[in-house]
Amino acid sequence: MIWLGGGYPELYAADLAANTVMLKHLRAAHQRGVAIYAECGGLMYLGSTLEDSGGEIHQMANIIPGHSKMGKRLTRFGYCEAQAMQPTLLAAPGEIVRGHEFHYSDFIPETPAVMACRKVRDGRVLQEWTGGWQTGNTFASYLHVHFAQRPEMLQHWLAAARRVL
Repeated sequence: MIWLGGGYPELYAADLAANTVMLKHLRAAHQRGVAIYAECGGLMYLGSTLEDSGGEIHQMANIIPGHSKMGKRLTRFGYCEAQAMQPTLLAAPGEIVRGHEFHYSDFIPETPAVMACRKVRDGRVLQEWTGGWQTGNTFASYLHVHFAQRPEMLQHWLAAARRVL
């Protein structure tokens, strides 16, 4: 199992791109079916490329096909929920996971999203979008989840990890 958390990869994009040994090992783990979970900055790292705020494009892991592009304004902020539209590393179809998003980047995917996301306040849906991408046993999204709020998420992840052993 590999967990790539959030952070600010755009600040270290050149260094991350230059760390070809790490990228090679991540790709190899993905090819072997290792269960990889990435959130926010981890999504950007697993994407194909990352365009920093200066417009420079950096090669990333190319595991989740798509391009991250930094913006100057906050793209999404706050608590939201995501409902799996197909089996994912964290949830079965129809299951809901909750967390928060906080990012200045956009991810322009080359494959369809696997989660239907929404921001709900006082029973009202304020925003809806799709997000979260799964390739093989690798799942990445902007959503920062808290596993204690729904322990079944961890059970899904552990089950995926056990299938590789």
